[in-house]
Amino acid sequence: MASLKLLVLKFVRQYIADWHGSPSLGEIAHALGTNRTRERRTVRKLAAEGQLLRVPGPRGLSLQDCRSAF
Repeated sequence: MASLKLLVLKFVRQYIADWHGSPSLGEIAHALGTNRTRERRTVRKLAAEGQLLRVPGPRGLSLQDCRSAF
């Protein structure tokens, strides 16, 4: 099974491609069958590693390679 970090990155990438915006933590948790606390922790780790960018707000996620889109 793929790691949760990889699943989150894949989901965020696909969501941005489909909807041209960021998913909420609730949407990520629902799609991956986990809870928001676990997703929040995973998103923080990805942001600390520089794989996701976070800005204040409920839908403040973007990918490192998509930062110019937001």
